Amino acid sequence: MSDSNKLSFRLPPALQAALTAYVRQCRTRASDVIREALEAYLGLGPTERPPAQGPVSDIVSDVAAMVETLLSDMADLRSRLERLEAHEAQLPRVRQRSPDAPATPPPPAPSKKRQR
Repeated sequence: MSDSNKLSFRLPPALQAALTAYVRQCRTRASDVIREALEAYLGLGPTERPPAQGPVSDIVSDVAAMVETLLSDMADLRSRLERLEAHEAQLPRVRQRSPDAPATPPPPAPSKKRQR
């Protein structure tokens, strides 16, 4: 571009800070962001922004992948638990004995009868 197309303008501090942060995060140039914003505002055509690149987008991608894995694992565990519960419901109920109780009842004591 020639210098004749160059513009200078002032931004409020909050807008300047937001623009600077966005430029750093997306690894782009302020002039590209401003040009795309003006095109969109004036309806001069669809503005296509490249997908965000860099550390923030990498972290977001990694977290999204981990969440997807965790959700899949949870669904698998839920399915396994449902199968175990269904299998348990089909088992006959066995009465548990007390740990202090003997395994078998003691044999009856021999009767002491007198023999004549």
